[in-house]
Amino acid sequence: MPGEQEWHVQPVEPEEYIGKRLDRVRFVVGSHPLNSRLEGEINVTVFLYEEEVIGGISFAPDYDGAPYYLDSSY
Repeated sequence: MPGEQEWHVQPVEPEEYIGKRLDRVRFVVGSHPLNSRLEGEINVTVFLYEEEVIGGISFAPDYDGAPYYLDSSY
């Protein structure tokens, strides 16, 4: 499934949103919990369905770019 790594760290199941429009908003965040483990820029992408946040990811593009939960856990 496309985006499987991103869906793995979501609080919701992807099946609920198959065929529905999801919007994504990306931010560069300072003082994110990932900064305690990784140096450099931390990005956060928030997933929206009908203008409601349903999940998102945080990641460090200077490293492997692997997605973490929004709060940096995995």
